[in-house]
Amino acid sequence: MRRRLLTLALLGCIATPASAGAAEPSAPASARAQDELIVRFSARADGSKRAALRDSVDADAVRGLPLPGGQLLRLDGDMGVDAAIARLERARDVLYAEPNVVRTSGGTMNDPFFEQLWALRNTGQIVQASSGTAGADIAASSAWDLTTGSAAAFVAVIDSGVAADHPDLRGQVAMNRGEIAGNGVDDDANGYVDDLVGWDFVGDDPVPEDANGHGTHVAGTVAARGNDGTGVVGVAPTTRIMALRVLDANGAGTVADVISAYGYAARNGARVVNLSLGGSSSSRAERDAIAAAPGVLFVAAA
Repeated sequence: MRRRLLTLALLGCIATPASAGAAEPSAPASARAQDELIVRFSARADGSKRAALRDSVDADAVRGLPLPGGQLLRLDGDMGVDAAIARLERARDVLYAEPNVVRTSGGTMNDPFFEQLWALRNTGQIVQASSGTAGADIAASSAWDLTTGSAAAFVAVIDSGVAADHPDLRGQVAMNRGEIAGNGVDDDANGYVDDLVGWDFVGDDPVPEDANGHGTHVAGTVAARGNDGTGVVGVAPTTRIMALRVLDANGAGTVADVISAYGYAARNGARVVNLSLGGSSSSRAERDAIAAAPGVLFVAAA
């Protein structure tokens, strides 16, 4: 029951996935990372075959991605991304190749008071000279009579980071109890050193601070503290946030970083992934990464 209520609450704020559908032939150059592409090798492609395929397009492996055979590549020569993709996809040991497309944050509001949050409780109140429609909300108050979430249910906010010291978010960011802060050791052997409060995939470090503000707003919508006399209240105020930064100060990032964050969230106990971001191009690799985490609910902006 608790999981169902949390799911319904999140769905009241965010719509269904739009960024992980069927692949498009090519993303516009403005909507992709320069000189980067994602490739997924077949299971029969061993290390030497993968190296030969990378050499065939003059590319280096940047890092692996959390799906079988997935790698992020960076081109070093004169070959363009589209030409490299075409060459790789002719190889029998490549399942597919695609641009490392851009993802950007969705729109945000700055209203600081619960009574102005129509999505949570709409009584027809006037907000900025406009009347709401009574009942056009997710009935958060009624849900809170049954549950306000659970500290054991982590929601991964994959966004521009989270300001964990915000008055409404203090204590709301999940702590990785298997990690010892600042010792330079991957204590829990999850592949990330000192990831006490999440991970910054933009800066590749364990401090997912928010340089944009969007991720902090989203985290507040999900789990801002309640009954503390400060600011707003989140949909599930006793739930904990897993802060994963994939968007830079301009609110832009790459699908490769988003996919890496999916893998981190799934492996480190997130029950729900919140994606208040999107882009103009779909991604087969993103779709596959979502399918590889069947125990996680993905809720994405549309």
